[in-house]
Amino acid sequence: MTEHVRNVLLAVLVCCPVAGGRTWDSAVAVVRVRVARTVSVGVLAGTIDAGVVDAGAVRAVVGFRVEANAPAVTFYVEATGLHKAGRAEGTAVAAIPVDRAAGVTIAPTDAAPAGRTSNVATWSESTAIDGMPAEKSEPIRFASSRAATFSQDVHVTVTWDQADPARPVGVYAGRVKLTAMIMP
Repeated sequence: MTEHVRNVLLAVLVCCPVAGGRTWDSAVAVVRVRVARTVSVGVLAGTIDAGVVDAGAVRAVVGFRVEANAPAVTFYVEATGLHKAGRAEGTAVAAIPVDRAAGVTIAPTDAAPAGRTSNVATWSESTAIDGMPAEKSEPIRFASSRAATFSQDVHVTVTWDQADPARPVGVYAGRVKLTAMIMP
């Protein structure tokens, strides 16, 4: 075969597809999305009745619902004192203070503290909720016993110290706040 004949054959093959060539084609692309970490906290009951007390400890268990798309969540609690008529200002009556010595119990339905044995957090600093002076607990990380998500109720027990037996009669109210965080 001469060089000229070979070049002609190559030109024919390149320019003119042989019979039965491709009549369709396709390609596949990969689509990716990253699902962001997300957590939500809701209160189970907006008002908790802690009963009647003349003097001594006042305990309230506040229920929250926590939904997170991660297997571990870190919580901290904030709580105000119990103020007469639920107002921090405009009254000369001192609030029933949070019992700092008692700490605060954080109890998820189906999770355990990660890296520690106790689910009782100590009160670590002062803060405010809705403009009312409050205490803030140390954070505790909890690992869910469910595979990849944290979807359960979390009950928080706060104690106040009603040490004044001469405190004026009335309804005293305060706030309890649960913050949930997904840590990297």
